[in-house]
Amino acid sequence: MLVIPYTPALLRPETARWGVINGAEFHNVAGGDLAYWRLFRTVWFDLTNYGPLCIVEHDILPDTLELGVMAGCPRPWCTQPYPIRADGHMTGTSLGCVKFSRQLMIDHVHLPDDVGPGGRYAQADGLWSRLDGAISDYLTRHHYEPHAHSKATHLHDYVNIHTPWTDPMKETDRGA
Repeated sequence: MLVIPYTPALLRPETARWGVINGAEFHNVAGGDLAYWRLFRTVWFDLTNYGPLCIVEHDILPDTLELGVMAGCPRPWCTQPYPIRADGHMTGTSLGCVKFSRQLMIDHVHLPDDVGPGGRYAQADGLWSRLDGAISDYLTRHHYEPHAHSKATHLHDYVNIHTPWTDPMKETDRGA
């Protein structure tokens, strides 16, 4: 299953077109800070017997051919890395463009609850801004490593939009 979680204000037209062409299911996660986690939990449990689960976020344009390779890859956790800051820093552990295998979902059926509100893992509160970190923490603690495929395109404007996620941290941002 291919899922595109989105918020209406941030869904990029390129991603929307790509998703329609590739048969993605679109899910609006603008319903609060836990909406993304609730979607993740729902599709994880719904797909345990069917997987794999591929997620492409609303501002990502995957390499289409590579996503097909990724979906069929025998590795349990695959990603298409992409830049997350203006300086080109790459991430390979986010939910931006990721695949979880059927077997991973079966073996770790409780992962969504463990990373959600009251969960057992670092950053486990289900908030959208920390969900990928909590999932990455869970998987690495269970001895998984993300298998990187070719780079995806991140359609986020890092030049004209400045947020704590796009600017390198300053001393004051760290509470120093």
